[in-house]
Amino acid sequence: FALTASYADATIVSEDGFSALTVRVNAPPTSGALTVAPATGVVLQTTFDFACAGWVDDADDLPLLYSFFFAVAGDDATEFQLVSGSALTSYSGALLPQGGGNSSEVVGIAQIADQYAASARATDVVIVRPAPRVSVRDLANRTAQLLAAALETGNVEAIFNTAVTSASVLNAPNCTGRGCGALNRGECEVDGYCADCIDGFVGTRAPSNELCIAPAASCDNGARDGDETDVDCGGSACGPCEAVGATCGVDSDCLWGICRSQQCAAPPKPCVGNCSAHGTCIHTDVTGASLRPSECTADVWSCAATCACSVGWFGDDCASDEAAWNDVVALRSSMLGALAQASALQDVSAEALNMQASTLSSLVAEPSQLASGADRAALALVGDIAGGSAAVGLSAGTAATIGGSVSSLLDSPLLLNATRNAS
Repeated sequence: FALTASYADATIVSEDGFSALTVRVNAPPTSGALTVAPATGVVLQTTFDFACAGWVDDADDLPLLYSFFFAVAGDDATEFQLVSGSALTSYSGALLPQGGGNSSEVVGIAQIADQYAASARATDVVIVRPAPRVSVRDLANRTAQLLAAALETGNVEAIFNTAVTSASVLNAPNCTGRGCGALNRGECEVDGYCADCIDGFVGTRAPSNELCIAPAASCDNGARDGDETDVDCGGSACGPCEAVGATCGVDSDCLWGICRSQQCAAPPKPCVGNCSAHGTCIHTDVTGASLRPSECTADVWSCAATCACSVGWFGDDCASDEAAWNDVVALRSSMLGALAQASALQDVSAEALNMQASTLSSLVAEPSQLASGADRAALALVGDIAGGSAAVGLSAGTAATIGGSVSSLLDSPLLLNATRNAS
């Protein structure tokens, strides 16, 4: 940086004065790569090894520290930490959750930092396929074995890793036999139904098992031509019409799959799995007040559809009998207990809080499956993370993850009922 000074009065004859300052700017490590192996595995059956190689930096910037994370493809919000700030260039024996998208992809992530905190980032993608369908009891037994081994050796990272991976199996919808790829749709996000059309294809809104098609070029010319029922939509060659009220001939001409009196309409919001024929679908506004189904259609954001299960049936879709439900609740409670134990073993740091927050988000993803008291225990963990953050701050993404967990917990019927009783 240089500063030059001169007289504003040009009649004064004098040389300019100047001062210069040199600042060294640190650059991050370069030239390396991350490899995750094997390239393909099965959730809870395959362990993965992360390895960095080839990273270089100026001698004055050494040593380099390595942090390893993973994220499910398609989930941009949460990166799950395996280890932070390690002098080791590798991490072995990681369990990875069931992958996302049509290809079951999980993204391995490495952050390489020098002693001045300049960091570089590298990724590698692996395939983690779902395991053959197992009972919750079998999943609980496998999880218990992994948690016991981690606790016995004091491997705190393995406790968090196991909880996230097991939760991914517990949270996954039943996609058995769907064949969503053949329909040009993403893998199912709701039991029994495929997700939205993949890029380049159009069709009815998810959840749906209707075929998605590649639209013709005439579907983007701003004119109603061919057999289009409205401008650039409907008919055999174009995608369905998004707008409620658009002109249609048959149900498939409409994004919501309903054509009434030659106009597209939105259906009442559906309940998951139609409550599995073991409950009643009810509609409520944001205050919890009851609505008629016709007042809570799929295009209205400010209402919700939920199942009121018949006696002896449980879950968001009322698909679990009492024995199966008790197994699910017990598994989530045990993993929350393990998370509390592991958190107590960690020193308070931004990295530790991030690990705790991301793991907790997986365990409370289905708040209705928390046993009485487990929801409050989860909120206590949120409080501990928030309290610790006051002293050490939060890593990038941790605040959003905690916010999501709080939002999920506030949907817990147990917590809601406790709050109502207290008030």
